[in-house]
Amino acid sequence: MVSVRMHNTQYNKVMFLVLALICFMFSPDIQANPTIDIKPYENYMSALKSLEADFVQVDPNGQSFQGRLYLVRPSYMRIEYAKTKAGRQTLPLRLVADGSRMIHFDKELKETQLYSFDATPAGFFLQETISFSKGVQVVRAESKDQLTFIGLKKAKDSEDGMLTFVFKDNPIRLVKWIIKDAQDLETTITIQSAKENVIINPQLFDPNFEDPQQPIVDEVLSLGDSQMSH
Repeated sequence: MVSVRMHNTQYNKVMFLVLALICFMFSPDIQANPTIDIKPYENYMSALKSLEADFVQVDPNGQSFQGRLYLVRPSYMRIEYAKTKAGRQTLPLRLVADGSRMIHFDKELKETQLYSFDATPAGFFLQETISFSKGVQVVRAESKDQLTFIGLKKAKDSEDGMLTFVFKDNPIRLVKWIIKDAQDLETTITIQSAKENVIINPQLFDPNFEDPQQPIVDEVLSLGDSQMSH
C-alpha cells in the first residue's frame, strides 16, 4: 500500500505535473536570444486543441509512475495514474479540470480538494492562444539529436525553476517536458501513444467518472526500467 507519507511527498510532484500539463495553454516574456526559430513550435502548440496520451512520470529519486492524460484546450484536463495487475493504484490520485475549477481527488483518503483557476497559476495558463512572448522568459532554445528543447521560466520570478518542452521535428510533435524546481531537482514526463486534435469523451472531465481505459501495469518502475533520458 502507498503510505500517507509517500503520498504527501508525491503530492507536490503531481501538482507540478498538473501545472506542466496546463502549460499546453502556456502564454510564455523575454526571449534570451534563442538560437533557433521558435515560431513553428509556438504555432504547433496553439494548434494543439486536444490531446489523449499515456505518460511516464519519473521523479528526482528515479521512481516512475505511469498514467493517462486527456486535455482539451482551454479549461479541460484529466490525469489518472495506472493500476497494477493486483488492482493497487500506483499513485492514488485523480486530477480533473472541469472547465471552471481544478479538482484533486485522493482515492486512498477519499478526500477532494477544489481550486479555482483564478486562485491558482492555472488561471494564467488557461488561455486560448499560445504566445512565446508574454509572461515568461525563454532561457533555452536549441536542437540536438533530432530533438528541439525550449526552456521557459517565469519572467517575474527566476527562482521558480524551469519548464522545458522537448519536441520531435518533421513533423513537430511534443514528446516530453522536464520540470526543474528551485532546488534543481528534475521531474520528467514522457508522453506515449499520443493522439492529437481528436474528439475526447466529455464524461472524462467529470471527476466521478471511471475511465475504462485506465492503464494497467505490473508495478511501479525504477528509473532503470523506464530507460528514459534527455
